Amino acid sequence: MNLLWQIVQDDSKVEQSIADAALSQLCKVVSAYTLRIHRNMLIQIFCDHIRNRVSVHQSIVLLQKVLRTQSFSFHVAARSVPT
Repeated sequence: MNLLWQIVQDDSKVEQSIADAALSQLCKVVSAYTLRIHRNMLIQIFCDHIRNRVSVHQSIVLLQKVLRTQSFSFHVAARSVPT
């Protein structure tokens, strides 16, 4: 994940197509089930980057992915609770 994050940073020296592919893979990683316990940390990191105007576009894309996945998890959990 760290390597992908470094590739998508504004100051990265990679071609745009590689940065786009890395961002796509990062979206998959942050929405993975195994990272659910880390979502609050990721949300904080992405918000800090947006606030500091560092890799804003990438942070917004990833933040949206995390929030959408988290929202979906809440809906599934709510349906699983017996009434």
